[in-house]
Amino acid sequence: SAREAWERMMSANVQPDAVSFNILIAALAREHDVEGAWTEVLRMKEAGLVPSEATWVSLITAHVRKDWTSHASPAVQQVETAMRSFGFEHTVPTATAMIRVLGQLGMKDEALGLLHQLRREGKRPNVR
Repeated sequence: SAREAWERMMSANVQPDAVSFNILIAALAREHDVEGAWTEVLRMKEAGLVPSEATWVSLITAHVRKDWTSHASPAVQQVETAMRSFGFEHTVPTATAMIRVLGQLGMKDEALGLLHQLRREGKRPNVR
C-alpha cells in the first residue's frame, strides 16, 4: 500500500519533499482515505512544504465516497478554507475537481454556484 511504501521510505531516512507527499496524498485519495489524505497535508505543512495544485486536486477527489455524503458539505468547505489559508485560489484543475465532486455528491446547487463564480472570474473549468 501507499502507506507501507511511505514507511519504508521514512525507515531509510529519505527526506520527503512536496512531490513525495503529493504521491502519497494521491494514493490515499484513490483509496478514499480522506482522513489519511488530510493528515498528510498537515504533515506536509509541518515539514515547511506548500501544498500545490496537485495536492488540492487529490484532496478534493478524496471526498468522493458514497458513504460519506452526509459529511460532504462541511468537508468541501474545509477544503476551501484550507486552500485559502495557504493563499491558494482555485485554478482550472482544482475548480474542475471541486465541481465534479460536488455534482457526484448530489450538491448540484453548490456545483453550479462555484461554476458561475469561476466564470465571473474568467476561469473556465473543464466540466460537462
